[in-house]
Amino acid sequence: MRPVGGARIQIRNVQTGQVNTTLATGEGVFRLLLLPPGSYELKAEAEGYEGLTIASLSLNANEVVTLEIRLLPNGVAEA
Repeated sequence: MRPVGGARIQIRNVQTGQVNTTLATGEGVFRLLLLPPGSYELKAEAEGYEGLTIASLSLNANEVVTLEIRLLPNGVAEA
């Protein structure tokens, strides 16, 4: 397992439809700042990897959320 630099991270506010997008750093780290409280859908994708969707993510006011996301190379099934 190694970081996926350049992975595209998209988060969509389910209530408003507003979308924010960022790219992961070379270390696989990303930050999305100043998101209003609410329900979100998060998608992560990178060339050569299976995309990942978190369909339901709730954010509260003044909350910091840390996610560890694992993208699998295309054609690899997780056991």
